[in-house]
Parts: sequence; C-alpha cells; structure tokens
Amino acid sequence: MPYKFARIRSLIKTILGVKVEKPSCNVNILKVKDSLLATSEVTTMIEFDKDDLQTLNEFRFGDKIKGQFSCAHPQFDPITKEQFNFVVDISKKCKYTIYKMAKNSSQRTKIYELYDNQFIYNHTLFLTESYIVLYLGPLRANPLDFLTKPVSEVISHDPNAKCKLVLINRKTHKVSMLDISSMVFLHSINAFEQNNKIYLDFIEYTDNLEPYKKFYFKNIESNDCRLKTQLTRMVVDIGRNTIEKSIITALNVEFPRINEKYLVKNYRYVYLAKRTDQAEFFNSIIKIDLSNNDMVEYCFGNDFVQNLYLWLIHKLKLKMMVLYL
Repeated sequence: MPYKFARIRSLIKTILGVKVEKPSCNVNILKVKDSLLATSEVTTMIEFDKDDLQTLNEFRFGDKIKGQFSCAHPQFDPITKEQFNFVVDISKKCKYTIYKMAKNSSQRTKIYELYDNQFIYNHTLFLTESYIVLYLGPLRANPLDFLTKPVSEVISHDPNAKCKLVLINRKTHKVSMLDISSMVFLHSINAFEQNNKIYLDFIEYTDNLEPYKKFYFKNIESNDCRLKTQLTRMVVDIGRNTIEKSIITALNVEFPRINEKYLVKNYRYVYLAKRTDQAEFFNSIIKIDLSNNDMVEYCFGNDFVQNLYLWLIHKLKLKMMVLYL
C-alpha cells in the first residue's frame, strides 16, 4: 500500500480511538504511581524497568479521556503531589481537556475543556499554587492536515493568530482569558504567585518562530540550528488583568531545570544549557542567580548538552559537576 494511503488509514484509526500511533517516546520521563514512563507529545507512553531500563508495556490511564496529543512537560505540585496536563482530541473542532492526577493514581480528573477550530501546539504549561496557566500561541495547524503529513510539516507559525493566556483557578475552576501578544516558546521554567500577581518564566525564541523544525542533526551539522533565545518573565496582575513582560537574560539558553522543591514557589536559581557564540549547538551549562543575575558556567567545548543531561545532573546529584557550577 502506498505510504500516503497507509498513513491516512492509520491516522483515521487513531482519531477514532482504534489505534494509537507508536512514537519514539524520547522527549521526557514521567512517574505515574509506581511506573516510570518514557513519553513524547502523543498520548502513547511506554513503561520501562527502573533497574535495567528494559521496555515493559504500553501504559494506559485508568479513565476514558480521549485524545491523540498531549503536553510533553506536565507540571507537578511538590506540595499536593498532583500532576497537571492536558490532552488534545483532534477532530474538525479540536477539544482540549485540562486535567489533574492525584499521587499514586493513574486516573485523570477533568478540570476544564476548551474547543478551537485549529490545532494549537503547546509543548509546556504553567502551574502556581492557585492557577493552571495555558498559553494559546501562534503555532497552529489545520486538523485535517494530520491525515497526510508528519507533525513537523503540519504545524506552522500563524502571524495572524489571536493569542490568549488561559488562567484556570485550581480550586473553583473559574477561567479567565487574557489577550496577549504573539510569542514562541517551548519550555517553561517555573511559575509562582506574589502580591496578587502571577510570575511566569520561560525560554522565548526571538529569531526563528518555528524552532522545532530546526532540531535535526542535519541542521546542526550545517550550522543551521543557531537559534536565538532569551529567558523571559511575564507578570500577570490578577486584579487588573494586565500583563507585563521583561527579559532576565538575552543569552542563547534552553532546556531549563530548577530544584523541584521550589516548583510553584518563588525561587532563586535556574540551570540551563547555553550555546556559546561559535558553537553549533548548546555546549555549556550555566547557573543563573535570579536575585542579582550572577552567572557561573561550565563549558564542554565541542561536545553538546541537552535536557536529558541536565535532568540526570539534577536527579542523580552529580556533586562534582555541581561544584564546578
């Protein structure tokens, strides 16, 4: 069967819930109950053995929430131990289900649903003690295009997109939507509340508004992956419904990590991968003190770093590396 028609048949089955696409599951690692899961941006997740890393089974949630796409980086509340994420059911009118999942549970609880005629791409979301924050940005797609094209070709930057910031109260589920200027980011850093304001920190792309299309080895080898980024902070005044934006650093950084004890709280330090001026890709790790913007850096020369490397440093507590930082 020709590839195009085979893909159409496969994706129709996926949309109908008969079959789920088999992704590479190489984007993130999650823990649900006692299971460690390899994940990507589709809803298929693969459980693996924590001791020998052998693949075990395809993981299934204990509920009937339907969807084909999900956020690659769900948010975790270190106090309540809850996870927050969303899933997108792709159809003529896409449905976005924002949910939470309690500690030691594999059942998702729906918090809010919203609909849009377009597929709106999101790689991350924000969480504070009182709010779930979702950015409806300019990376969009026609849902029908998923039938014949891969994701990287379907999603594109829409300069005319009406972007919004969705604020969902975690207790009351009351929703506020604020108009916001267009911007592109893939990774959030942290979010917290202070003096009736919500602080949202993330890595913003400033020169290429379709960055995910650049993360291929061929682009790195041809020096076509030198994307410009900055660490950006947005402050939402809840009482006035206003948004202010500032730049913490204009360095080319990505793949942020913080001490997870400070998630949803005001925090001081952030670790990031950084690209030096002549490097083909991110080749150093930096630590920024947000209280005074002081920075220390460890450079790996011609070797690359990326988000999993930072994750291992954080999780395994490689003390020698931390001493350098």
